[in-house]
Amino acid sequence: MRLTAKLLFTAMAASGISSVAQPQATPPVAQAPAAPPTSLHSRPPVPYQFLSKAQIDQLMYRPGTTSSYVVTDHENYDIEYVKRGLITDHIENHVYWLDYVTALEGEGTLAYGGKPVDPDYSNPSEPRGTKMTGATIVSLHPGDYVVVPAGVWHIFSGTPGHTLSYVIFKQRE
Repeated sequence: MRLTAKLLFTAMAASGISSVAQPQATPPVAQAPAAPPTSLHSRPPVPYQFLSKAQIDQLMYRPGTTSSYVVTDHENYDIEYVKRGLITDHIENHVYWLDYVTALEGEGTLAYGGKPVDPDYSNPSEPRGTKMTGATIVSLHPGDYVVVPAGVWHIFSGTPGHTLSYVIFKQRE
């Protein structure tokens, strides 16, 4: 009998069965579903949107040599359609924003990277001026793509007798 008990105990130990009664494990308790993730943005997501070229053309307005329309304005980016005539008295610098630009129609120029002659820092995140020296000037035509890094003085302009239309994607750095 002693050998039988010893064999039984050895077999139980090998198979993971205890000779001592164990309480049964309680089944897992159902947990409430996790809360939806907290948004990383203070504004709601941008909804689906469609605007035809004709609608964008009708919406673009600003007095002077520039007309534009912001189609999407979010906290970390915006998208704007712009049409500019010849500009000879304006430069700008977006300290915290990158500009991704695609020329759509017309012809124009981008002057960038110079030093402002008369900077106005009354808006420290977007200083402006009327002139810059030492700028690089690039001709722009439909389909051309340009990235202007944050902090670079620049100006997009039409050429004499021509306008430049472009779409700009601005991204906060």
